[in-house]
Amino acid sequence: MRFTGLTAFLTLAGIATAALPGCSPPEKAGILLPARNATVHVGKPFQFYFCSAQYFRTHTISIDVVLTSTKGALTNGTLVSAGLTPKPADESGYLYNITIPSGYQQRGKAYLGVFERASGYYAPTYTTTSLLVNVVS
Repeated sequence: MRFTGLTAFLTLAGIATAALPGCSPPEKAGILLPARNATVHVGKPFQFYFCSAQYFRTHTISIDVVLTSTKGALTNGTLVSAGLTPKPADESGYLYNITIPSGYQQRGKAYLGVFERASGYYAPTYTTTSLLVNVVS
């Protein structure tokens, strides 16, 4: 059997995707990666996976990712990524490598928050969720 570079790439890509937590709205939704209390480094990319709870006649449009010292206070936080759209295009999941800006000053415990824009049948115009992480240099 011939093992080519393309075969190796596809194999590794499949392994990386298979390792993702399942996205199954509305039961399995929210910030799935990084894990709660995970350590994230300022200026270094980390894998971020958000699963929208929107389903049936509703749909997610885009999200903003924020870091804040106060749970639920996303407007007082630091914007990490803005206007992300579902990726892979399965209409519910957001899989990105994101980076905390080098100017972010707070170290230690912080909340990684998501501000989600949604539309559709009986959906609010937005939802929020957050997850505690440990920020280091």
